[in-house]
Amino acid sequence: MLDNSVDNRVYEVIETKLEQIMNEIGIDKTSDVLDSTLEKESINRLYLTSLLNPEKFKKESEDWLDNIREKLLDYQSTEGAMPTLKSEEIRAEKVDAIKFSPLPNWLENLTVNYLATNDINYSHTPNGLQFRIPGFNENVFTFDIRASINNPIPEPLSMQHEIIQKIIAEAVPFTASQPIPQIKLTPSSSQSGIWSLWLLQINNEFETQNLIQPIFNSDDGQNFPAFAQDIWSKLIAPGDSFYCCGALDSEESKTLYNQMLEKAEQFLQPKYLEIEEKINSNTVKIKTNKEKAFDFQEKQIRRIGIENIRGSRLQRLAQERDGWYVNFDSAKQVIPKLSCLLNIKIVSE
Repeated sequence: MLDNSVDNRVYEVIETKLEQIMNEIGIDKTSDVLDSTLEKESINRLYLTSLLNPEKFKKESEDWLDNIREKLLDYQSTEGAMPTLKSEEIRAEKVDAIKFSPLPNWLENLTVNYLATNDINYSHTPNGLQFRIPGFNENVFTFDIRASINNPIPEPLSMQHEIIQKIIAEAVPFTASQPIPQIKLTPSSSQSGIWSLWLLQINNEFETQNLIQPIFNSDDGQNFPAFAQDIWSKLIAPGDSFYCCGALDSEESKTLYNQMLEKAEQFLQPKYLEIEEKINSNTVKIKTNKEKAFDFQEKQIRRIGIENIRGSRLQRLAQERDGWYVNFDSAKQVIPKLSCLLNIKIVSE
């Protein structure tokens, strides 16, 4: 509970405003915020201000609430960024897939190449990669999400990070008109075919999800997901794991591109439906939280004793609610976009 030195009147004013903020954002446990040690100190300072300098109390309390709002929004976004997994879904193959995923190495190579291409200075430090991209603060970054849990210095870079999103957004997609390069793996592959890397972007106005998927389709039309991952690992590995041996002509490249586009759409369809379902589920939660916020505001307005003011504010709230619902119907629409990042012809001996 709060210290006895905090006046009940001040506490009630702050609690009412804070509860409204948390209802808007969709987070519960107002008391947990008020009871935290740091916030107790802040509230005590507000109490003293209300006694010693009442004219400053309103501004200082609003500044504190704005700060709390930012903290809660950060908490909400961080909470949603962590993946959840039910115990019955845990399988050894899932653990191995995460453990040996080439994505962290791929993201690091992607970032380093982007920095070098754009003449942006960077350096490797014991804690990670240090650089500054225009529009972002200079920092030390790591691509090992697990390591960042025990080391607060580097900032973790994942697919959802704004910097990675910026880099991907500036990448030029591979098009049907581009010649497909031919490479040989070392040691040589027993399978020849087309390897491609695809970016599936799925979003509505509330959320964006990205999935990068490698696909390998052999010359006889078979799909080999495990081999696609293995090729990806070799392409991003240091050393001489492959070498270029020419390029296909434009007509053959165009034909193979269209074939791979069809294969990618078929392969990624189940993944798209899965992600779409998650986004729709999250959108329903957003709607529910917003409805709770509207209900809370209405409840607060109905406590106003002066009828004219109460009626005016209820009318304004109703207009705001109706407008939000109109925008919500269009904002909730899920839109997919599939882009080819790379097409490569794998040549066997």
